[in-house]
Amino acid sequence: MKRRHEWMLLAASAAVAVVGLLVSRTQREPDSPELAAIEESGPVDSPRARSSVTPRMSPDPRHEAELERFRSVWPRPSQVREEVRSDPHHAPPSLLKFARVLASQLERAREDPEFSLQLLDSLEDCVRSTEVIDSARAVCLRQSRRVPGFHPEDARLPVAAARVHEAAPRRVLDIAESVDS
Repeated sequence: MKRRHEWMLLAASAAVAVVGLLVSRTQREPDSPELAAIEESGPVDSPRARSSVTPRMSPDPRHEAELERFRSVWPRPSQVREEVRSDPHHAPPSLLKFARVLASQLERAREDPEFSLQLLDSLEDCVRSTEVIDSARAVCLRQSRRVPGFHPEDARLPVAAARVHEAAPRRVLDIAESVDS
């Protein structure tokens, strides 16, 4: 229970740190270029269009419902922007929900190497998706770096984590690095 609580706090603090940057930018002016940059335009990257040679794991039906729950809470830029406009003094609820669900996914990954591998595939999809707000994509990237340490004996996990990093656009890498420093 204590470890799960630590994961939730870690995920929530990472999300809140990035949200703080977002909120400070959105408070400048409602239709400012900074706010417009929150919502990216363009097509969604296909999760199946991979440049990596390493194949992804076939989805395990036992884990699919839980991973779908994670995908369903990925915060959208328009959703976060609306939440910030309506309450600029608190973290957007969609980011907090994302952090809570991600924390539970990471706890499950700690217990199951097969789930860890599938979670890394979902984190890669998160990092690639242009429909997910960049700050959440950066959290997905940062958390993917931790998963191989859950099961150091599984050589597939570092390869999958490297694939997540390779999938990250420069903007997401920059956000993740700014939080790391």
